[in-house]
Amino acid sequence: MHKYLTGRRAGVLLHPTSLPGAGNGDDARRFIDFLQAAGFTVWQTLPLGPTHANRSPYQCLSVHAGNTALINLNELVERGWLAPSSSTAGSLQERLAEAHKGFKQVAQAIDIKAYQAFKQQHAYWLQDYSLYQSIRQVQQHTPWFEWPPVLRNRQPQALSEFSTRYADLIEQACFEQYLFFSQW
Repeated sequence: MHKYLTGRRAGVLLHPTSLPGAGNGDDARRFIDFLQAAGFTVWQTLPLGPTHANRSPYQCLSVHAGNTALINLNELVERGWLAPSSSTAGSLQERLAEAHKGFKQVAQAIDIKAYQAFKQQHAYWLQDYSLYQSIRQVQQHTPWFEWPPVLRNRQPQALSEFSTRYADLIEQACFEQYLFFSQW
């Protein structure tokens, strides 16, 4: 039997988005410190996947991907990938795109290697998910069954053309998942 199952434990059920700052910043780390200081040993978070507009953690867009709204922008500032002024201005999507630009400009070799390893380790779902999210974004978040039939039915030629045309958008989605996984 696992050592964590041998005795009584105390925990809390709380989705990170219920924390101040929507769980995407230093408040989440402070909460973990609070739990530890209070003697809690379990934090059940509910699913952390990307959500539809209703933000329900029970209706995620992927079983594998993480919710990019939970990315800590302050950490990206500390790494030099995002300017301090960019961490508070514009939409989250714009700030994450700015962080990706910063990553490409100033990332250390170890960070680039970690990103490549992440992409390789998660290749079984990451590229398809990033393609899906990119198509969804271009289609203005309409349901997949309302997409053009060639994309909806995953016709290879259409997917190849889309992947070429929107390669930067697909790469951005991959990068955002890397950020989520490296932080959480």
